[in-house]
Amino acid sequence: MRKGKVYTLDVLEFFKQISDKSVDLIVTDPPYNSNLIKWDKKDNEWQLSWLNEAYRILKPG
Repeated sequence: MRKGKVYTLDVLEFFKQISDKSVDLIVTDPPYNSNLIKWDKKDNEWQLSWLNEAYRILKPG
């Protein structure tokens, strides 16, 4: 069995270096807008950016 790797990097910079449909699993712990009093549209834009990259690099199925 092949061992997995753990990375602690900027998700957008890292994901952009990875080939399409080449990743089996992504485990994340992103900020979940815990400061609801000060909601910012940039939070959603950032989340959509990394989620789109995650979709691109994940293998189907």
